[in-house]
Parts: sequence; C-alpha cells; structure tokens
Amino acid sequence: VSEALDLACRAFINPGEKVMFHQPCYVSYHPSISLTHGTGIAVPTFAKDNFALTAEALRAAWQPGAKIVETAIYNTLPDNLDALLRQHPVRCPVSFIGGTHSAEMKQVGMALTQRVTQGRILMIDGSHLFPMEKPLATAAAIETTLLNMN
Repeated sequence: VSEALDLACRAFINPGEKVMFHQPCYVSYHPSISLTHGTGIAVPTFAKDNFALTAEALRAAWQPGAKIVETAIYNTLPDNLDALLRQHPVRCPVSFIGGTHSAEMKQVGMALTQRVTQGRILMIDGSHLFPMEKPLATAAAIETTLLNMN
C-alpha cells in the first residue's frame, strides 16, 4: 500500500500544493505528501462516524486550493479493469483481504475480485481502514494469506 500511495502522490501532487488526508490513515500518507513538497492537512475522523470523512470535518480543515488524496486516487482508477485484466492477465497468485463493513467494497462489488483471486479472499471485521482499526488481526491475516498462496 505504501509504495502505491507514494506513486499516486508523486503523480497527483505538485510542489507547493495543499493536500487533505483523513486521520487515522496509512502511515505513509503524510510523508508521501511531504516528499512531493506538498503541504499535508490532516482531517480527523472518529469511531462514532465509522472513521468516515464528514462534511463538518472537511469544512473545518478546508484551505483554499486543497486537494483530497483518496479522491484523487479513486478518480483515476480505470473503470475498465475487467477488460484490462483480460488483455493482461496477472501472472502470479492474487489474494484479497477486506473489511466486512467496507462501504467502498460494497459500492464496487466483489465479482471481479473473486475472479482474480480465485476465491483467495479473507475478510476482517472492520471498515476499509481495518489495518488501522485492528493491526494485529491484519498482520495475522497477511501471514495466513501468504502461507496459503499455493
């Protein structure tokens, strides 16, 4: 995740730009923004809101000209992944670990993921931020997934 986020930040953030990111977040968000010479603006999220960004938090943290990291990343994901994967099939085993309460996952659906992973899917109780919510369970899930990649 960190490497992919770093590449995305390098692609979307220009020196001097302000970039909003949710807190808690992946540990690499703020350093990746800083490495592109951007200015990070943390937007707090709370358990009572299932760690979702709220309009109130965004308004409170907003600064003119600011971008939002995940929005920039999601807006550039290809909507034709299915066709791309048919043209360029993956050449290694793929597994997926997801949060059972992930609104993002429910929005997109799991059909393509099930096909690409050939059923190698492990779900952890939590949102799409489950690695921050349950780090020990996430570490165990990663280890289990790697051990079962045969």
